[in-house]
This record gives sequence, C-alpha cells and structure tokens, in this order.
Amino acid sequence: MDEDTRGRKHRWIALSAFAVVLLGAAAVSVVLVVKRGGQSDEEQIKGVLVTFAAAVDAEDQPAMLKILCQDEAAEMTDADDFEPDAPRVQIDASHWQPPTISDVRVFGDVASATLAQPPTVSTLYLRKETGSWKVCAPAADQIPAGKPS
Repeated sequence: MDEDTRGRKHRWIALSAFAVVLLGAAAVSVVLVVKRGGQSDEEQIKGVLVTFAAAVDAEDQPAMLKILCQDEAAEMTDADDFEPDAPRVQIDASHWQPPTISDVRVFGDVASATLAQPPTVSTLYLRKETGSWKVCAPAADQIPAGKPS
C-alpha cells in the first residue's frame, strides 16, 4: 500500500470516527430535549402555578405578566395600579411555602386547578397560548361540562 492510499484510509477512518461521535452527541441532545419538553400538561400546569404564586407573593408584576394569558395581561397593564417598576417584596425562601396544586383538569387548551396556600384555597383557570400554559380567568368560560381529556 503506498503512502497516498494509506493517508486517504487514515483520513476516512478519522472522519468516520468523528461522524460517529457527532451522531452520538446529536442523539443525546435529542433525548434531553424530548425529556425536558415531555412533561405532561399536569406537570407543566403545576410548575406554572407555583411560579405564579411566587410572583404574586413577591408582588413582581413583570413576572406575573409573563405567566398571564394575553387577555389578563392586557387588563393588568391597563389598570391604574400597574407599576412594573415598583419594588418587589423580598420573600424569605427559608420560610416561603410553595402552594399545593391539586385537582388539575385539562380540557384540550384550557384547564383548571386548585391552588392551596394557607389560608387561601382557590380554583385557577389556565389557557394554552403559543404552546405554554398561562393563568387565565377568562378560560373558566371555556371549560366544558363533563370529564377532562
């Protein structure tokens, strides 16, 4: 085997090995993305409601806006008491208790859930907008009678 043929063979082996490593990395990336995005609607809703409760407790209006549906966000920004630059309430993380979320019911792109953060227990409604669950009181009117999907 001459040196030129041996050089091409080595390059081919090196490129093949690189391709295998690259494909392996791509496969791992796909699995991670699918797992992260593979949360059930119920898990996503619980996460949104815990984040929303923390934003409300901190009086963090910009954070609340990100979690509200378009209808409610518009109402909030139009309200006389909307102050996005107002100072946030410092929450002592060692004493803050996240709410308990239960009775999550999904009806297609709308849902309801019970949020308990003593002494308050509330039913909150959500709507899926652009692929994300948003807190949305008007979604209550879209909840059909019957069983969730």
